[in-house]
Amino acid sequence: MSSGMSTLNTSTGIDAMAELDPDIALVAHLIDHQAPKNDDVIAQIQALRKAFKKAAHLLIDFAPRTPDRTVAIRKIHDACQASIAALVLNQEEVS
Repeated sequence: MSSGMSTLNTSTGIDAMAELDPDIALVAHLIDHQAPKNDDVIAQIQALRKAFKKAAHLLIDFAPRTPDRTVAIRKIHDACQASIAALVLNQEEVS
């Protein structure tokens, strides 16, 4: 059983490590920086951010400042990040 920590030997590539454990490639895909590849994706990201920001501002306008509001704002942030990841991580499939 692994110690829970994987070390990436720089002399060994991600592909070689992924042959040992497929989660290595998954981690690289999910965590490495994934830049938008075209202006359409950038525009979609901007539109999503604008919509989530509007939702957060509505929440601030309507709900009193409580721990529940803070949780809701964090969940809006999480949803925004997940939405952007869905676009950027899968842009080859959409483009």
